[in-house]
Amino acid sequence: MEEEEEIIKLNPQGNTVSRERNVRLAGMKKGRLEQLSNFAKKNKAPELRVLKEQTEDIIEEIEAVVEEKRRHFFEGRSVDYNIDEILHTNSIDPDTMEKQWGSKKWNIPSGWVILFSILILSALGYLLYLLMHMSEYEDQKIEADKEYVSEYAADSEQEETLIKSIDATVRQYLAAASIGEKLRHVRHADAMKTRMETYYASHPLTPINCHGVTNYNLLSIGNKTFWHVVAHLGNHLKEGILVEQLSYTEVKVDWESNVHYQPMEWTQYVGEKPTVSMAFRVNPEPAFHYQGEFLDEQRWACYKLKEKSSELTLAGFVLRNSAAHLAIEQSLAEGEKTMILRLQFATAIKLPNSVVIDKVISSKVFRMEPPSSPID
Repeated sequence: MEEEEEIIKLNPQGNTVSRERNVRLAGMKKGRLEQLSNFAKKNKAPELRVLKEQTEDIIEEIEAVVEEKRRHFFEGRSVDYNIDEILHTNSIDPDTMEKQWGSKKWNIPSGWVILFSILILSALGYLLYLLMHMSEYEDQKIEADKEYVSEYAADSEQEETLIKSIDATVRQYLAAASIGEKLRHVRHADAMKTRMETYYASHPLTPINCHGVTNYNLLSIGNKTFWHVVAHLGNHLKEGILVEQLSYTEVKVDWESNVHYQPMEWTQYVGEKPTVSMAFRVNPEPAFHYQGEFLDEQRWACYKLKEKSSELTLAGFVLRNSAAHLAIEQSLAEGEKTMILRLQFATAIKLPNSVVIDKVISSKVFRMEPPSSPID
């Protein structure tokens, strides 16, 4: 087999490279590699070996430092306190930490505080002044009323006797603890006994202490003399009372007007609509509610009837130009408001909440004569 002919490489200029040069380059390359190898051996990185025991000690030390800082800044820790921490004046109370969350402090200017204090003290001072002078004022009022009574009385002896009679009667009437005791000071006692027993069966009879009587107002009606007075009951409470003067030494209290007596509760009367005639103390006001059986205005006069203890009203009809109608009109013209009217529901009346006024018992809140029957 024939030997292959050696390939001769050409340089960029087209010249051939000698064998000696190739050998020299190979030797330089080998020397360079040996130098790099020796340098790498001299600068070799140190070998690291992890020691398990040292690692665990380092971790424990780190955890101990973290725990120490955590305990130092945690105010609620359960470790022992040293003397410096116990005496530290700026320590925080753990029980109040949560209470202060979200709280706001309002700082009121001192000027407003002073102003409010002055106003409160002024109000208290004025109230104290009124309390101290109230009794003095009432005494002066009683003396002034006595002077008014003296103008009515014929002489000073009659004046003093009358004032003592009114004062004593009113005091004893209010202080009475039983019906029998109260009846001794009441007008028309015989006729009032049954009514008082009925009334006090549902209203407790409570003795009241009267501290004085003032505001003597004379009412002369026909041949009768009445006095309207004000009883002072303490705690600045007052109660108007009407008394009839029988003589300078004897007066009687009008019990019906004092308790505003009604034969039954107004709300019950309006709701049940009993057909029995009953006398009620009502305030009549002219009205125009002509309907149903009362459509004829020429025959009927209409009034809205109100009672002081209730908002319920009734339409009251009275025969026009009758004695009852004329008495109502005259009383209204004289300025009277409350009257005693005898009212009656009837099964024949179809108009709701309507009654017939069949009699005027009194054109005032009190009656002049005793009732002639239980329904009057």
